Amino acid sequence: MFTEDHLNLRSVRLVGNEKWEPRGPGLCFVFIRGGAGIFAISSASHQFAQGDVLLVRGGSSVHLRTTGNNELVFSTFTVLVEHMFPLFSVREISQLQNLMGN
Repeated sequence: MFTEDHLNLRSVRLVGNEKWEPRGPGLCFVFIRGGAGIFAISSASHQFAQGDVLLVRGGSSVHLRTTGNNELVFSTFTVLVEHMFPLFSVREISQLQNLMGN
């Protein structure tokens, strides 16, 4: 099932204490264009800044948020893993499946 984010590059702008969560299945690519923020999953969190690229599995309990009252600008798109198979060799596909399992 496709979501509105599937292979659709979207720009997102967060200001203040806003949060963003990936929607739908697959892999969500996030390209940080400006500002800084925090990537939080479960009880762990990591800081990121402009130029970073994040890869998030859809459906996971992950969210991005700004630090303080700052602004965060990023681009994002989602792709289903099975649609990526033609891009990889057999060896790479098994590694991709292992990655998705983790």
